[in-house]
This record gives sequence, C-alpha cells and structure tokens, in this order.
Amino acid sequence: MFCLTSFYGQGQSCVDFEALEDGTTFSPGGIIDISYDVSMSVRHSTGANSGGAGSVSVLTDMYEGLDGLMLKTDNALALFKTKRKISNLTIALKEVGGEVEVHVDKDKRTFPSIAYLEGSSVGAAKLSLVYGTEGQPVGVTITGSFDECAIGGTQVWLDNLCTSGMTVAGR
Repeated sequence: MFCLTSFYGQGQSCVDFEALEDGTTFSPGGIIDISYDVSMSVRHSTGANSGGAGSVSVLTDMYEGLDGLMLKTDNALALFKTKRKISNLTIALKEVGGEVEVHVDKDKRTFPSIAYLEGSSVGAAKLSLVYGTEGQPVGVTITGSFDECAIGGTQVWLDNLCTSGMTVAGR
C-alpha cells in the first residue's frame, strides 16, 4: 500500500484525516482545523461536470494506495489554507471518474483526468504526479509559493496532505 506519509522529512509537515469522524459530510462554508498550521474548507466545483450542491465526505479506505480515513469530493474541492506560505504541497489522490480541479491562490484549472496534471501549471505553481510501484499515479505535488490550494472535482479521493518549505506569510 502506498502512503505519502513516507515523504516525512526535515521541514515537512504532514496530516492525514484520521482525526475526522467517518461518515461526516462537509458542505461549502465552514472551516475545519486539521492541524496547527492547516485548515480546510469546502469550495463549490466550477468544472464543466459540476452539478448539485457539492460536498466533501470523510470515508474509510476504499481504494488501494490510500489508507484509513480519506476525503471524497463530490462536485466540490477541499480548500487547504495555511498560516504560512507554502512552496511544496503533496497529496495522495485517486480520481474515479470525471474531472479533477486544482485552484492555487486565485488561479483555477480543470483537467479531464488525473493524467493531465503531469507537467501542468496553475498560475505560477507547477504540478507533477507521484507514481506508485505499479506505475499508476497515486498523488500530486504542487510546487510554487502560495497561501492556499484547493483540489477535488467530480469524484476525487484525497489523503495524506504534506507541506514543506513553509515560511511566514509576507516574508
């Protein structure tokens, strides 16, 4: 089983979603503190296939490569904000049909599938896929300098968020 927590290292902060309650569904609006430095909120999807109100649910392991509790987006994005600027964010993900949407600060892009993330840009941030042992994409790394990042879409599963290169905002 692939787990991005193996990327722990000096200057890196990782969170999984084990502290959230299984079966909880979040609608666009409120803010959930998921670690000292990171908060999460839910944003409506703006992709072509978005429909309905949109939500992010906390569910138990459904896919190989993701572990424990994870987030399932349903026509919504999980928006992660930090108290500091981020230069590198990695998150495990699995797209199971439909579009993948990525927002970095005020810039937004919608991709037909996870494969289209490789080598793409969203604003000044660069995207690169993380591959599992069988060569399949199991995560994405977003590199740049940003305050917030949202990822989700039609049916996207997220787990193990890791940030590094965090500096005090404005410095």
